[in-house]
Amino acid sequence: MDTEKLREDFFFLIGFILTSMQGLYHEPADYGIYRLLDVGGRLLSIIENHGLSDDFLHKLGQEIEAEKAESMDGDRQKITISRLTLAYTDELQRRLSIETH
Repeated sequence: MDTEKLREDFFFLIGFILTSMQGLYHEPADYGIYRLLDVGGRLLSIIENHGLSDDFLHKLGQEIEAEKAESMDGDRQKITISRLTLAYTDELQRRLSIETH
């Protein structure tokens, strides 16, 4: 694994997060949801690019990217985010049950 590249990717992600936080003071509140989707997608991309992903994370990243490609419709985003959160909690329970057995 190229730890220097990973360090650089995380450094740039932190910069994106910081500037996104700053932007939220001047942007509509709903834009914060998009910013968080974007951060999640970027983080999953870093994970994927460094060979740290798995099938679940790969699919999650694809679904986040698909949502980002749509218009900023709050009702649709709420449904998508709820669905992704439920899928994550199901996967978390599955992974925790594997670790405890």
